[in-house]
Amino acid sequence: MLILERSLLHGAKDTLVMTTRKELKKEPAREEWKKLIAQGWRRTEEDWIKKES
Repeated sequence: MLILERSLLHGAKDTLVMTTRKELKKEPAREEWKKLIAQGWRRTEEDWIKKES
């Protein structure tokens, strides 16, 4: 399963506000991932892992 969330910056404090959440099953998630990679998206490391290292 893949969960896609879209957030927007809100206000002067740079607060993120989640606007969309979509859950996809295995095959639709793979297709969505292929589309994102084709658009130039890339996998990133989670922020909390970077801070602990």
